[in-house]
Amino acid sequence: MSTRRQVLGKTLLGFGSYAMAPLLSCKKAQAPAPAAAKGAAPGAPPKPRALTAAQLATLGAACERILPRDQDPGATDLECAAYIARALQEEDVYVQFGKLVAGGLTALDRQARTRWKKAFHEGAVEEQDALLAAWQQSRFSGESGFFEVLHTLTLEGAFGDPSHGGNRDGQGYQLIGFVPPPPSPGNHLIHLKGRQ
Repeated sequence: MSTRRQVLGKTLLGFGSYAMAPLLSCKKAQAPAPAAAKGAAPGAPPKPRALTAAQLATLGAACERILPRDQDPGATDLECAAYIARALQEEDVYVQFGKLVAGGLTALDRQARTRWKKAFHEGAVEEQDALLAAWQQSRFSGESGFFEVLHTLTLEGAFGDPSHGGNRDGQGYQLIGFVPPPPSPGNHLIHLKGRQ
């Protein structure tokens, strides 16, 4: 697993001076055509489904290991899991990532129970890191790309626009030294903690 310094360095290199587009702006044209659901109109996309309580617990723990709290806020403080769960309620995002994320979380928890006899979120930090590292370094059958998507969504939740959920009180901005521009005329200014 990466250290916080490595994660933030990759974020800054990958997105420059904060050019990250929020996940909620994903284009439907990029999503593969889904199979028609039973009883649904041909070509109709699957309807977004909420993550289960078990998936949410695994999601929260996994996000926190991707961006752990130290002297600075971690993924839990920045509400990254809430951002991801909210994003998956958008139809276009769900079509693109919903099945992969939900399936990956279930598989991650299943592997934890097999290895440790307890849920992923109940595992020790070292156990969680080792299992996530295995996902990062290999491709598990049926869930290819899960870790990459989870990693990207976690960083979006940490450093994206707070209006989409995540980046609570703009704390993620402060971690990377980003000062958001003033709002366009007619828009409300998002209050950032510690700033007037």
